[in-house]
Amino acid sequence: MTVTRQKGWTCFFVNQLAWPGIGTIMAGRKIGIVQAVLMIAGFCMALAYGLMYLSAVYGFAMDATATEAKWKAMQPSRWLGIAGFALCGLAWFWSLFSSVQILRESRRHQSV
Repeated sequence: MTVTRQKGWTCFFVNQLAWPGIGTIMAGRKIGIVQAVLMIAGFCMALAYGLMYLSAVYGFAMDATATEAKWKAMQPSRWLGIAGFALCGLAWFWSLFSSVQILRESRRHQSV
């Protein structure tokens, strides 16, 4: 699929500012599906960690007999948040790499 310069920039901005992977799909590359799925999975994991953490904070604040040991027991596993943010970062940087490739391709097909 030939990508025009304008479409290349559109794909770049969609990939970097809206949803990593979708711009790659718009450029006709199926690998964008993997990028989008990685971003969704990472976002869901990070969101789940954040909600579980807020739930623990609320539960700790409402418990009059709470101790530091109980607080540590209530906290969710950090691996969920770290893995979620890592997947989001991986998807974003991968889509950045794809976006640069799409822009280079659009430059080659640019009419003079």
